[in-house]
Amino acid sequence: MHPTLTPSWRKKQAGPLILTLVFVAVSMTIYVGLLSWSSSNSKVTARNNQYFMSEAAAEAATETMLATMNRDFLYQTVANGDYYAALRPQADNWPVKYTFSDITVTVGKQSTSQVPLGGQFLGLSGFTRDCSISATATPLNQLYAVPASISQNFSMASIPVFQYAIFYNLDLEINPGNSMYIKGKVFCNKNIYATGVGSSSPLTFADTVQAVGTYSNNRGPKDPSTRSGGVAFLMNVNNPTTGVGAVSLPICGSTNNNPAVVRTILGLPPAGWGAPLDAAYSTNGQIYFCNSCDLIVSNSASGLSGANGDNLSVYFNDGSRIYANRLLPIPNNLFVISHYVSKSQTTVISTNDISHLPAKDVVLYTGYSFLTNVTFYDFRESAKVQAVQIDIAALGIWRTNKAVNGGNTYNNSSITSKGHPLDSIYIFNNVPFTHVQLPAVRVVNGAKLPTSYGLTVATPFPLYVKGNYNVMDDTGTSIGTADLSHTWPASLMADAITVLSTNWQDSYSSGSGYTSRGAVATTVNAAAVEGIVESSTDSHGNDHYSGGVENFIRLLEDWGNDVNTYNGSIVVLFASQYATNIWASGYYGVPQLRQWGFDTNFLTQASLPPLTPQYKSIIRNDWAAH
Repeated sequence: MHPTLTPSWRKKQAGPLILTLVFVAVSMTIYVGLLSWSSSNSKVTARNNQYFMSEAAAEAATETMLATMNRDFLYQTVANGDYYAALRPQADNWPVKYTFSDITVTVGKQSTSQVPLGGQFLGLSGFTRDCSISATATPLNQLYAVPASISQNFSMASIPVFQYAIFYNLDLEINPGNSMYIKGKVFCNKNIYATGVGSSSPLTFADTVQAVGTYSNNRGPKDPSTRSGGVAFLMNVNNPTTGVGAVSLPICGSTNNNPAVVRTILGLPPAGWGAPLDAAYSTNGQIYFCNSCDLIVSNSASGLSGANGDNLSVYFNDGSRIYANRLLPIPNNLFVISHYVSKSQTTVISTNDISHLPAKDVVLYTGYSFLTNVTFYDFRESAKVQAVQIDIAALGIWRTNKAVNGGNTYNNSSITSKGHPLDSIYIFNNVPFTHVQLPAVRVVNGAKLPTSYGLTVATPFPLYVKGNYNVMDDTGTSIGTADLSHTWPASLMADAITVLSTNWQDSYSSGSGYTSRGAVATTVNAAAVEGIVESSTDSHGNDHYSGGVENFIRLLEDWGNDVNTYNGSIVVLFASQYATNIWASGYYGVPQLRQWGFDTNFLTQASLPPLTPQYKSIIRNDWAAH
């Protein structure tokens, strides 16, 4: 037997080799694992990156559709969902191409009543269309065809502007000399400059204050005063808010908030859009008050005080074609007659039919019982005012008069075709505008409106209100108070609005000082849309203040011992084009108290004035990716 022996030194050499091989094997295993993990991680990262790019592409598709829907909403021509579903983003320069699928667009019906709004409009109501958009984007010619889907829900909201206590489409300046309490919401499409008079007489905002631009607790840049501070907010969380989304008034041919464009809603419609053309009664055409008011009043260029009433014309505006002519001329109901009696002539006034007058009677004057031409002087404008005057009480009597040439026929026609009695009137004054002559409109005897549906008076010219306006209904009065339970929905829309007390005399001459024009306490309860003279710097380098919200209502009398009461909604949309002289303190005496307030009735749909302007905005509700 010959055993084989292995030397011990060979055993010692084999151990390290085996250990090395084991380490190499483990390292290779780890390395291969790392390569595999790295490869898998790269794939996951690449797929994730592609998903996020696909998500962005899908969002671009939904935003393309939403942008077009928003444009059409502002133009008031929203189409059906299939039209928007066919739209695609402009992707010619995208590094990755995509196909879009599973696209759905839902356009809801507009609500028939106002619903509560959210977002920046929390606390307001509006007429809404609930809409939704969804789209899926899948990349082409990529290593990983990872799709992504986006869905958006939003509302197209029409927001009645009179829900705001103060709404400005220009810079909003407010710098009252006494304490002022704003109890409703404030919104500005530009910048806000607000100051008060310290803690003793602060400017107090009781609700939200929002600006598309900036908010400053200092005077405006062209306000020559030195005041700052003195403002209190009763809502302290996120108030005031700046940088909010703008709201737009839909104007035919434009979707921006340019004041010069917005102002056109009060002017005569552009060519091709005026009544009685079909376009005037389209959704876009109805944005112009001349097209949408029930009655249209005009005069001739000779419509001066004392002129023959034949220069006045009134039309019933009927878009539903109850009559063959949509603009139906309304016959005169007022006649001044030289009546022949026993070989003598006696001048009499008649509101009856004159078709059977005796042959010897002569008609001296024809007109309307509720309209006339008047002249007086405006001390701020340094101009003679030539105004078409509307007697609101006489308008109410005419509206229900069933006699020949009475207004009951047209009132009933309005109820039949429009669902409401005559509740809006548009006036265009054709008297030439010069530096010493100002065409205008004046309302008088307006303490009680003709109907519980309310009344809207609109004109592109300055508007004057003489005496108390909308201070009573059938059951009581709301004069000199913030209790508006005895008012009806009312609005006044004009180039500028001036309140004259019942003490006003048209005989006041241009040379008289304001102390000779003593006012008495007067109340006006109506939403007011007007222009202002913006703060500016003149050619001599002097700054001039706009007068601010506190001088929104223009005055011409000495109010030093009396109270000026106003309840409504203050809306400034443009710069005045006729009443353009700067604000100053030399032509009126500041009221002992400006008792102003927001009419909270306007927060209820049924209490909004006829033809309330509605601003448009998209309210985004929710957004999801998957």
